[in-house]
Amino acid sequence: MPETGKEAAGAFAERLCELVRENSLDVAGRVLRLTVSIGVAEATIRTAGIETLMRAADQALYDAKRAGRDRVAIAGSPSHRLAEAAE
Repeated sequence: MPETGKEAAGAFAERLCELVRENSLDVAGRVLRLTVSIGVAEATIRTAGIETLMRAADQALYDAKRAGRDRVAIAGSPSHRLAEAAE
């Protein structure tokens, strides 16, 4: 999301979670309820390339899953730093 800060990207990701949660799938007569977890990371001047950015987003994703799934975690946020410290 070019020219989008991590707060705005996080808000967009939260909305995506809501939309997925609110829309179930009907598969062969069975209703499937879905959820998603999303990790958000922001590219800055200090980001050392795409691999570093993807690693930060991936770590945030796993933090979201560990926190109970169906949520968004933003790399570099206070809650993300707490999760890193616990490892």
